[in-house]
Amino acid sequence: MGDYLRSLTPVAVMMSGGLDSSSVAAIAAPLLKQRGERLAAFTEVPRAGFDGPVRGGGYGDETPFVQAIAAMHDNLDLSLIRTDGRTFLDDLDPIFSHLDAPFRNTSNSVWIRAILQEARQRGICVMLDGAPGNLTTSWEGKGLLPELLRRGQWARAVREARAMARRGAVPSALRVLVGQGIMPLLPAWLWRAIERLRGKDLAASAQPWRVWTAINPEFAIAQRVDERAREVGHDFYFRPPADCRKIRYKALSEQDGGVYNAAFRSMFGVDSRCPLADVRLAEFSLALPEEQQLRDGQPRSLVRRAMVGRLPPEVLANYRRGLQAADWFERLTSVRHTLPAELDRLERCDLACRALDLARMRRLVEDWPDGGWDTDHVTHEYNCLLERGLMVGRFLRWFEEQK
Repeated sequence: MGDYLRSLTPVAVMMSGGLDSSSVAAIAAPLLKQRGERLAAFTEVPRAGFDGPVRGGGYGDETPFVQAIAAMHDNLDLSLIRTDGRTFLDDLDPIFSHLDAPFRNTSNSVWIRAILQEARQRGICVMLDGAPGNLTTSWEGKGLLPELLRRGQWARAVREARAMARRGAVPSALRVLVGQGIMPLLPAWLWRAIERLRGKDLAASAQPWRVWTAINPEFAIAQRVDERAREVGHDFYFRPPADCRKIRYKALSEQDGGVYNAAFRSMFGVDSRCPLADVRLAEFSLALPEEQQLRDGQPRSLVRRAMVGRLPPEVLANYRRGLQAADWFERLTSVRHTLPAELDRLERCDLACRALDLARMRRLVEDWPDGGWDTDHVTHEYNCLLERGLMVGRFLRWFEEQK
C-alpha cells in the first residue's frame, strides 16, 4: 500500500460500504496517520429520500456503512457526494477528447466525474479506489463447489451449500448447490436450455449481444461480432465458469482501467490508483485455493477475516451488494422529453446510422415503462441498451464533427 500513498498533495479514496474500497481505506488511513496526514473519502449516494427499486435485493445508499467505517478511523474525512440534476449526457465533449472513446459505464460517469471535480477543487491529486478487488482480494470463491463436485466430494459440497444457506447468503442449500455447483459443469447447450426454461432473456436470444447493446444487426454481421467473440473466447451469455481461476486471469489481463485513469489524470489533474490491481497482490490471490475464499459458507471469506478489527462488524457481516448509481432510472426519466430530439440528431449522423439500431432505441423511448426498473428485462433495455446507445451515438456524432 505504501507505494500507492506517495504524493505531494493530500490523498483520497473513492469508498463504498462494500469490502474492496473500504479495505483500501482501512489500510491507508492508519499508514497516513503515522505520517500525521488525513485521508479524504468520497462516497456516491443517491438523492436524499431515494426509495426506488433496486435490483437483486441489494441496496442503493451506502451511508450507514461508510459512516461506520469513518467512525473507526479518526483521520478519515468522509464526504457524501450527491449529483442531483445531473445526467450522463451532460458535457460529454471533454470526456471524448480526453478518453478518445465513449464512457462505457454510462450511469457511473456522473458520480465519478463529480468526485474527481470535487477532489481537484480541494487540491487533491491522488485518488485510490477498490478496483478490481472482486477479482483479487475479495473473490467470492465461486469455483469451490464445481471443484468439489468434479473431485467427487459431494458431502463437502453439500455442507458448504448448507452453511451458505444458514448464513443467509443464498435462499436455500439446494439452489446454491445446483446454481453454483452443478450448472457450471453442464455442457453449454444444456445450460442454455435450462436458462430458457427459466425465462431468462439472455439465454433465449439467438443474438445475445442484442440484449446488451443497441448495435445495428447489419453492422454486427458486417463486423463479424459472433465470430470475433468466439475467436477470443468471449461468452455473451455469461455462463458461470467451472474454471474460475482462468476466468479471473482473463478478466484481469483485459482490464482497461489504465486508459480511463490516464484520461482522468489529463482531464482533472487527479491520479487514480488501484492498489488491489497490484500485480503482486493479484498473483498472490490467484495462487490461493478456493477454500480460502469460500469457507464455512462465507463468500469472500479471506478479506472478511483479514479486515477484522479494521472494518466495522456490520460491514464484514453484510452479504448484500450496494448498487452504484441506484437512481439511474430517475435521471434517465428526467431527460426523457429530450430524447426524441437526441435521436433526430443521431439520424443525421452517418456513423450513428450505420452502427446503431436507432429505430429500436426510438421504440424504447416511445414505450417508456411505468415501473419494473429493478427487473432484468427493463434494466437491459434502458440502463444497458438505451443509455449505452445514446452514449455511443453522442461519441460518433462528436467524432464525425472533428473531421
